[in-house]
Amino acid sequence: PLDTNAITPFILCPGSVEKRKNGERLIEAVELSRCVQERRIHLVFAGGMGYDHESIRRRAAASPLAEKIHFFTGLSSRSLQALYKSALFTIYPSVFEGFGLPIVEAFALGSPLITANIGAMAEVAAEAALTVDPYSAESISAAIDKFADSGLLREEYRAKGVHRAHHFSWKDAAALTR
Repeated sequence: PLDTNAITPFILCPGSVEKRKNGERLIEAVELSRCVQERRIHLVFAGGMGYDHESIRRRAAASPLAEKIHFFTGLSSRSLQALYKSALFTIYPSVFEGFGLPIVEAFALGSPLITANIGAMAEVAAEAALTVDPYSAESISAAIDKFADSGLLREEYRAKGVHRAHHFSWKDAAALTR
């Protein structure tokens, strides 16, 4: 079993670590975050290593917060679920997705979510996530601070996400593709 005690509290960024997922800008946003600095919040990337993951890992290693940035790969579905449930919140600032399955996973597992205000992310999340300009580290950082500062706001978005998750099911998807 995955032990997250040493890195709690943490923000979860699920999905493959690759350029389009915006990891470098997320690291910059975390560095700008007042709450991350004050509360010693960790950042956890959880997923496989994708296209140009080396640049994101180099950026993390060069960060003044390097000891608070972690990469977990090869996780079982049970371990990934535990991360969603243990995270302070989930962040998914991708600049391009075909769908964005981690958004629905966060919702279904009750993790409050910050995601991009563009493309599939905005469409899938609707009003159930706090959205940001994925091209602005300042926008991402401001959202991180909003969520880190307010348990009530996280709870509000957790409830919205759980409700939104009911809009997505394999049974419904199969029925629509007949």
